[in-house]
Amino acid sequence: MPISPRVKNLHPVDLFERSRLANPSQAWWALQTISRRENAVMRRLHARQIPYFCPMVERRYRSPNGRSRASYSPLFTGYVFLFGNPQARLASVESGHVSSVLEVSNTLQIADELQQIERMIAIGAPLTPESRIDSGDRVRVKSGAFAGFGGYVLRRESEVRLLVTVGFMEQGVSVLLDDYQLEYVTSPNSSHGVADQMSGV
Repeated sequence: MPISPRVKNLHPVDLFERSRLANPSQAWWALQTISRRENAVMRRLHARQIPYFCPMVERRYRSPNGRSRASYSPLFTGYVFLFGNPQARLASVESGHVSSVLEVSNTLQIADELQQIERMIAIGAPLTPESRIDSGDRVRVKSGAFAGFGGYVLRRESEVRLLVTVGFMEQGVSVLLDDYQLEYVTSPNSSHGVADQMSGV
């Protein structure tokens, strides 16, 4: 059942910028929570002013009386991302709501990945959580609402999707785009564009 955001899902608001300037004692940690305890973990971190991020997406539904309602649920079920030192990590575990903790070795990479996902959520386009990632060519979006975003081409039936990953988790999100909106970042040894790759030319 979706959970509603009783605390901010990003704290502080400039978290990603701060994490890029952090000292060596600080790191990103992926907190794997006990089922449906994401909000409880965020409440504890917020109360202790420990930086964190939990990607949350809106889910709309109709109540029995026909009214449109909105609730929010984690994009990556069971995960809250903490940024801090080992003492901050320990404080999260002591909450009793965390089942395991994974340290992320590449601080700059995950800051970029999480910030891009946060920006995708803010745009409001429908996002699809992805696991067991099977990514294709690395591309950049050159037009539309997602112009400037980078990721991978994900081919699914007749669709072209931009896949944005959180690498160490082997998870990510995808959004539906048109192939003409994409350009290669590191293209294969071919002069063909994305449209040609899709059509098999």
